Amino acid sequence: AVATADSTRRKMHNELVSIRGNIRVYCRVRPHPTPVLRCLPDQVGVNICVDGKEHGFSYDRVFQPGESQVEVFSTVSELVQSA
Repeated sequence: AVATADSTRRKMHNELVSIRGNIRVYCRVRPHPTPVLRCLPDQVGVNICVDGKEHGFSYDRVFQPGESQVEVFSTVSELVQSA
């Protein structure tokens, strides 16, 4: 029974990876004393201001400074096979 459940879990994980892509890039923004970074409302982009110039970056998902560890884990846990 355990071997069957493990096999099913691996198969489902492989299907999920195939659907979503093999490489996922997440960004977790932590609070910073100076406002050099701005999270975009689309939850996939951030803008960083350096020397008066703004630079934009895109990710699969951006976690806002106020999001908890539980929220981060619930999003990425389905992609983690073992920890």
